[in-house]
Amino acid sequence: MYTLPDSPFYDASVEIDLVGARLCRPAAMHTYDLLEDGMIEPSIALETATDLAKCFENLQNGIVDIVSVNGLTADIYFASAGHSHQIIELTSLAAVHTVHAIAANDNAEGRSRSSI
Repeated sequence: MYTLPDSPFYDASVEIDLVGARLCRPAAMHTYDLLEDGMIEPSIALETATDLAKCFENLQNGIVDIVSVNGLTADIYFASAGHSHQIIELTSLAAVHTVHAIAANDNAEGRSRSSI
């Protein structure tokens, strides 16, 4: 989770600290982690944007309070956009999530790729 230095959420350390926040996540990204952490409406307002750049633009323009995206994706964005000095990562809210591949028993190619 990322915010601005003057945000009322800049010192959030647990999910309950984000009650009332407007979160942005790119439309193509999953939201299971937010649901898992109880970050659902009406506790928060979830906004979607066409891409990560739009989420960070909305953050800079005060449309949203928080950008919620995985660290690797944010690092790639900051490397190309160069705005990281203006944005704070809420490291206390970081979490590790695993990804699991599933393939049908009769899908040999899928099963071989899912074990990689």
